[in-house]
Amino acid sequence: MALRTVVFASMFAAFSAFPAAAACSALTDVVNKMNAGDEAGAQAIAAANVADSCSPDEMAVIDRVAALTSFNRIVGAVGQGKKLVEFDGELETLQKTVAAPWQVLDALGDINREKRTTNPRPNITNWRWKMRQTKR
Repeated sequence: MALRTVVFASMFAAFSAFPAAAACSALTDVVNKMNAGDEAGAQAIAAANVADSCSPDEMAVIDRVAALTSFNRIVGAVGQGKKLVEFDGELETLQKTVAAPWQVLDALGDINREKRTTNPRPNITNWRWKMRQTKR
């Protein structure tokens, strides 16, 4: 009985979501551009004014998918041997201009961690103690 309820609920959710997705053709278009690897096309769709045919939630998803298209290119470059730190500025721009997906935020956290380990902050307490010792 529980399985039948789960199957019915999932079918109901799928059928109820279909008309909403069909109403916003830009959402389908941006996903197709992402799957094709067309970063410029995905960014163009995200920049277009689709407020008349898409809800604010759908527009946020369009922005995230366009950002993921850029992120996929960055991941490919890192996989080819480039350093993630080289894309710091681009990831920062993605974070500030669009509704950045968690992958972008995670990559920025990795960059921040790498910067801290390669350039550790000086130990302020130890530095002050040394200054006091040299003045005496």
